[in-house]
Amino acid sequence: MSKRFAQEVNIIVQAGNRFAQEVNIIAQVGKRFAQEVNIITQAGNCFDKEVNIIAQAGNCFDKNS
Repeated sequence: MSKRFAQEVNIIVQAGNRFAQEVNIIAQVGKRFAQEVNIITQAGNCFDKEVNIIAQAGNCFDKNS
């Protein structure tokens, strides 16, 4: 009976270790996702700058016409 119980506990511990690994993988994916969002945000900032440059070019065009 006690051997079986020990085996059960061992299986639960192994399952816990697997769960911890899964959580770690999810955390790593979360970090990557945060980096991706940061890259998208930076790209958005570049886009804003481009729009600003186009707007400035438009102002120059208005001055010339």
